[in-house]
Amino acid sequence: MKLQFAGISSAGWATSIALQNLGIAFDMGVSAEFNLRCGIVLISHAHLDHIHALDIHILRRSLSGCTEPVLVICPPGDYEFIKRRLSLLKEDLQSAYELKAVEPGLTFPLKGNLRVAPFKTLHTELNSQGYVVYEVRQKLLPALQGVPGPTLAQMKARGEQITEELLVPLVTYTGDTTPLIWNSQNSSPEKQFALRAAVKITECTYIGENDTIEEALRRGHTHSNQLGDFVQDNCLGGQSLILHHFSRKYSNGEIRYEIKGKEGGPFGSLTHLIYPDDKVWEIEVNI
Repeated sequence: MKLQFAGISSAGWATSIALQNLGIAFDMGVSAEFNLRCGIVLISHAHLDHIHALDIHILRRSLSGCTEPVLVICPPGDYEFIKRRLSLLKEDLQSAYELKAVEPGLTFPLKGNLRVAPFKTLHTELNSQGYVVYEVRQKLLPALQGVPGPTLAQMKARGEQITEELLVPLVTYTGDTTPLIWNSQNSSPEKQFALRAAVKITECTYIGENDTIEEALRRGHTHSNQLGDFVQDNCLGGQSLILHHFSRKYSNGEIRYEIKGKEGGPFGSLTHLIYPDDKVWEIEVNI
């Protein structure tokens, strides 16, 4: 299965990352052609660089002929603020979206076999949360392995159970957070599930030695050095990792060197970067 991503992201400026072939956008700080096909928007928190273009996205979807309302999922604590912003849309656009608040510990159906499960994150915006997009599949019961197909069909026709649900986490998106959410003391069933995702998308606002881990934590963000420790411990390693939300004070070359250029560094070939230069970065991942 291929997952196709496209995104723009820079700290304090604008962030939106689209899972294009599934029609899902993570945050909507910018509305562009790459996220136009996304009829589902998952909002991590209500800072303006993550929601600034939500109303524009809804308008553009409507103008492009989309008849299905945009499903917007947000943290419960941000619901009223986002609702007030969207209420400024013209009356004929009020039916062009559906706003839902879903809290950590709950799940919500998206479309088809896709579901989403929020989990709590650590940011200066106290309502912040991340999301795991997962697929519900049917797996043949272990006891029935090797049973001929016609026999299974007869059993199913008689109403007998021949399969069980298998939950397959596809993508985890953290939004803005410190990496301390992955510490054992912050563990929860939702976060353990999030760590199993084939693709993890997390912020990396600070890099290098001039900015400290302590400063990153104080601002509710992630430093590459601390994030690298979690990758090294195989907490976030072993599968595809997409890093974004870098500060605009760093050049692409500086980011590339700190993340990818250091010999023996924790970030390997499965780490992808979305640079903070307003260009749309496209990433394809096989899972």
